[in-house]
Amino acid sequence: MVLVHPGIELFHPYVNPNYADIDKPTVDLARPVSITRREDWAEKGCQPGFIMPNSLNHFMSVKEQIPYTDTFSTSECCYFGFCMANMYALMYFMARHGAACINLANPRTRWAHTLHLQALIARCNIAVFLGWFGYFYTYEFAYTYIPGMKIPDPSIEGWKNAPIDPTHYTTFSARNLASLWVLPAHAFFTRGTKRTVVWWLIFSVCNNYYEFARCFVLSGTGMLGYTSAVWSEKQARFGSLIPNNKQEVDPDTGRTFNSAANPIQMFGAKGWWPRQMKQNMNHEYSPFTRQGLALPNPYYNPMKAGTMWNKPKGDGSPVHRYTTETNPRPAFQQMF
Repeated sequence: MVLVHPGIELFHPYVNPNYADIDKPTVDLARPVSITRREDWAEKGCQPGFIMPNSLNHFMSVKEQIPYTDTFSTSECCYFGFCMANMYALMYFMARHGAACINLANPRTRWAHTLHLQALIARCNIAVFLGWFGYFYTYEFAYTYIPGMKIPDPSIEGWKNAPIDPTHYTTFSARNLASLWVLPAHAFFTRGTKRTVVWWLIFSVCNNYYEFARCFVLSGTGMLGYTSAVWSEKQARFGSLIPNNKQEVDPDTGRTFNSAANPIQMFGAKGWWPRQMKQNMNHEYSPFTRQGLALPNPYYNPMKAGTMWNKPKGDGSPVHRYTTETNPRPAFQQMF
């Protein structure tokens, strides 16, 4: 399925009538929400509060679809940088005058300090419009429309495809083209061209490394942590006759948990704590499952375990597992 971008806009609304004409991705509405899964804590916001859960819907595990909660649109990034730059200009003004022990409330020189502050904020805002706004909107226009730079899915959630398919979703050229806005922005803010190229080179290095890490590094750190944990556990089990019965494979995908092939789905579930939780998950046929204990029994054969309903008779009527006709021993005795 190919998603068609509805078009670049100055402001990205969450409700856009143009989205009615494009293909929508399939959402798994049947997946339940668990208030004990740390993934759902991060993805669905069902963390417990100080005394009670934050919402009654979260406490009842009611499904609630809130789109774009993990994505910042271009306008949001620009407004964030606009506010941050204004705070920087104000703190820069206060720090310079405070370090020089200048009294800003002096009635003879207050007009000069006010004029200096207004000029500084004006230069800062114009530099933000040139550098920050120009960078983000040029970057979005480049990876959306310019041939050779555009990606297959330039939608608002398209950045999630970069670690999965970095061949078609890397945007090095678009970022380098957009980074040219740093030159006029820095020159206008500093009222000169001194060290402008140096700061542009520093920004370009950070820019390219961020793009490289977004596609290749961040997804690999989870795999490195997983392999190191597996190796340490292998060393700890050296000489033991008890097999490793931990559930390390996701039955839905057939891959190991925290694998680099699915980094975005496991984005909020990396590290030693969620990995340990996933490896300690108990199975339906393991003992003490209802008690929440993950105690693997090496003498327990799940193929011989009693199920809820055995194979039906010839007439189709089910046979309960506690009947002596098929299971002479109860299921809780067959586990040991």
